[in-house]
Amino acid sequence: MELRLLKYFVTLCEEKNYVRAAKRLFITQPTLSQQMKLLEENCQVKLFQKHNKQLTLTKAGELLYFEAQNILKHVNAVSVALQDLSHSQANKITLYSSGCHFFTEVLYQFSRQYPTVSVKMDESSSRNVVKHILDARASFGAAYSSLIEPNDSISMETLFEDQFVVVVNKVHPWSNKEHISLKEVLEQTLVLAKPGIAVRNMLDRFATEHNLLVTPQYEFPNFVPCLDSVQRNIGISLLPLSFLKFRSLDSIHILKISDPLPVAAIALIYRKDHAFSDMELAFIEKTKTTLKQVII
Repeated sequence: MELRLLKYFVTLCEEKNYVRAAKRLFITQPTLSQQMKLLEENCQVKLFQKHNKQLTLTKAGELLYFEAQNILKHVNAVSVALQDLSHSQANKITLYSSGCHFFTEVLYQFSRQYPTVSVKMDESSSRNVVKHILDARASFGAAYSSLIEPNDSISMETLFEDQFVVVVNKVHPWSNKEHISLKEVLEQTLVLAKPGIAVRNMLDRFATEHNLLVTPQYEFPNFVPCLDSVQRNIGISLLPLSFLKFRSLDSIHILKISDPLPVAAIALIYRKDHAFSDMELAFIEKTKTTLKQVII
């Protein structure tokens, strides 16, 4: 029995539809049908049946599906273990995140312990983070869990809950305040990340729901120039606490927002069938322990 046939079979079981399964496998539907017939001939049992036009598994199909998942998982684990024998593979970590600023302090702590390990990181939307992980372009990543659609192939572990804070220069009249309302914030000269960035979209949605207008005077593609603008006293900003936590803020004062703004849960995301290398596990553990410090 070929592993390729088992992979086709498991994919069809997951999709329960020949067209979707074939598309996912990058083969044609007739080819997939032919391969499933070949698998049934090899097993000498019927694996599928149609009930009310729905593709379902026979008892034999259910048994093979269970065992095939274990086989493919074991094959993947063996493959990863073999790859780890290669120094170049064992000392390289690739991940995607919806915010690379989550990992600056993590990387600092990790590099001190594992200075020879190469870490390649790229930024992407939460949905694309999941896509890259499912496509095996990365072993794991971090994203806003509220923006991720349920998927049986991935696991998510909440790392921390991010929140908005108001950032002003220490010469600003609010520098002696601890709390401020969102309405008052939106009336100031505002510097924000542009729409399309996840946290900006959350802010805009909350403001709309409460009949408030978000009209920043200055917009930037990310948080770095927003903070720089506040440090130069050009305006004030709303930024996620995770971005500020490990930065030098000598000229900055942070205020909490008195309105019940939604928090944004940041989750570690990985494929359920992925076998982690020792270095990946070490990086993940360092991520968990470091990002716990974001919670206030």
